Amino acid sequence: MYTHTSRGVAVALIADRIGDAALAHWTAPEIVIALEDALRLWNLATCHERAEGVVRLQPGVAFYELATTLLDAGGVLLRPRTVTDSDLAAGLRYLLAETAATDQFATAQLRSALQLARDGLVAETGAIVTAAVLPVDAATAGVVDLPEQTIAVRRAAWHGSDGRITALSAADVVSAAAFHRNASARGTPRTFLTSSTPQLQLQLSPAPSQSGTLELHTLAAGAAFDPTGATATLLGIPDDLSPLVKFRATALVMRDSESFDERRAAVMDEMWRLGLEIAKAAEVVFSVAIDGVRRVPAAIAQTDRAAKLWQSARPGRPRILSIVGPDMIAVTPVPDDRPHAAALTVNRATSLPQTDNDYLQIGSEHLSAVLGMAQWLLMFKGSAADQSDQHFRMFIDDAILYTARQRATSPSFEALRRYSARAAAAAPYAVQFAAATDAADVRSEHEARRTTSVGGGQ
Repeated sequence: MYTHTSRGVAVALIADRIGDAALAHWTAPEIVIALEDALRLWNLATCHERAEGVVRLQPGVAFYELATTLLDAGGVLLRPRTVTDSDLAAGLRYLLAETAATDQFATAQLRSALQLARDGLVAETGAIVTAAVLPVDAATAGVVDLPEQTIAVRRAAWHGSDGRITALSAADVVSAAAFHRNASARGTPRTFLTSSTPQLQLQLSPAPSQSGTLELHTLAAGAAFDPTGATATLLGIPDDLSPLVKFRATALVMRDSESFDERRAAVMDEMWRLGLEIAKAAEVVFSVAIDGVRRVPAAIAQTDRAAKLWQSARPGRPRILSIVGPDMIAVTPVPDDRPHAAALTVNRATSLPQTDNDYLQIGSEHLSAVLGMAQWLLMFKGSAADQSDQHFRMFIDDAILYTARQRATSPSFEALRRYSARAAAAAPYAVQFAAATDAADVRSEHEARRTTSVGGGQ
C-alpha cells in the first residue's frame, strides 16, 4: 500500500499547479473529480492495479459476470460498477464552466449527451455483454424479434425442447445457403443470421421444427437516464471507462449548444478516440486457475466451435474458462454440485481515495504525470487548454514507459503506439510518441541487461 501522498495533499498540489491555491476559480470538489479521472485514465492505460480475486462457481451455472461475482480475499468486488449519470453530469458541468442548469446547457441536454456517449462506448468497445433469453415459436419460421436495446449479437445458443443446448455459428446468406440449401427445411438450428435481416431481427437456420428458447449474449444500450436529473442511474459500464463517456458527451454538447466551440470539442474527441483505442486493446483477465490448477483462458467462440453441445454435456469439474466479454466468463464443463472456484488475476477498478486523509495508490514516480493530467483537465474549462499540453504529453510518455516494462500484462502498449502515429500530426497537443517508445525500448533493454549482469555475476 502506498502512503506517500494523501488526497488532501494532492488537491493542494494541483491547486498550486493551476495557480489557484486559494481556490478562487476552481473548487476542491472540482479538483477531486479531475484527480479521479486522471487516476482512472492511468489505470486504464497501464493496467496498474492488477489483483487476484475468486469467483465461487455454482452448480449448473456456466456464465458469470465479474462485476458481481469476482471478490478479493476480503470479500470486496474487484470490478464493481458504481458510477452514475449524476456523477458524470457534475463533472461535465465543471468542464463546461456551468455549475447549474442554464439556457445554455439544460439538464435534459446533458443527460441525453451522456446516454448517447455511454451507448456509443458499448458499441465501439464491446465493454459490456448482456445476457438474454427469448422464447421462439416454431410458427415464426425461425424469425426472432430482438429487444430494441440490442446493438449487436455476440453469441447465440439454441435450447431445444429435448434439453439439448446447441451453440450457433454466425453466418451470412452465402454460407447459410451452402449448408442449408432448402430454405423451407426444418430442424435444429445450427446458425443465425443478422446481416441480411431487418433491424432488430435474427434468422435461425434451419428454422426450428419445434418451439424452443434462444439464449443470446449481445451488446445492448444501457438504462435510460432521467432527463430531469432527479434520479441517479448507474452507467452500467466499468468505472474506469467513465471518463471517456464524459469526454464524448462534452464534445457532443459543445457542438449542439449556444456556445458552439469546435476547437475544444475536437480536443475532447481526441481524448475519446485515444480512450477507445486503449479500451479495445486492454484485457481484463491476465491469468486463471480453476480449483488450484492453472489454465489458459480461451475465447468463447473457440469453445463453441470445439464443442457445440458443451452447455448440455454432463456437469463436472470445470477445466476451461472462456472469455465472453471483458467482464463476463464461462466455464466448461458446467459445474457439478461439488465446490469449485476460479481464481483470476485481473485489472481491478481504480482504488480511489474516499477522504482527504486516504492515500493515492500509485507509485511516487508516476505522481507528477497523474497530477499533470488532472491539471490539463482542469485547464480545459478556460480558454487556455493548449497551455498545459506538456502535462498531457508527460502523462502519455509516462504511460508508454510503464507499459514498455509491463508488455506481457499491458496490451494497451500497442494501442498507445498506434494512436501516437496518427495523433501526432492531427492533434495540436499530441506528441511524437514513437521517439518516447524507442527510448522506452532502449531503457527496458538496458535494465534487462543490467539485471542479467548483476544476477549472473558478470
